[in-house]
Amino acid sequence: MRSRSTRRRPVSLSTGRPSEHVCATGHEVYSVTDLSTVWVYAEIFQSDIGRVKVGDPASVTVDSYPDLTFPARVNYIWPEVDKVTRRARVRLEIPNSESKFLLGMFVNVELGLPLGDRLVIPASDCFSPARVRSHSWIAAAAI
Repeated sequence: MRSRSTRRRPVSLSTGRPSEHVCATGHEVYSVTDLSTVWVYAEIFQSDIGRVKVGDPASVTVDSYPDLTFPARVNYIWPEVDKVTRRARVRLEIPNSESKFLLGMFVNVELGLPLGDRLVIPASDCFSPARVRSHSWIAAAAI
């Protein structure tokens, strides 16, 4: 019996060889990969990993489509930190119904992590006598 597939999908496993006859029932020759949802692996610094939770939203951009931002979600956090880089891996899940993401692509990931209140002072507002050191003063309310 001959069978032909007309769908183009990546193959993740191939045990058959060209011109090989497969006689055994149930013998797996190919395993076709479904790319309607893809995973992206990202690394998070150890100091930030406590703010990341499974289910957190993320935004993914890719150089191939510079005007598009793709929504994603954290769906797994590895239970270890790399001993050299001091980073933990997280896995993001991205819908890929239009097949824009290909296996092996590099992407940019932005996680909307709560950083709390921070004081930001533009460099132009720093006083710099003789350009040796920059100083900033913060006015505090009287106690």
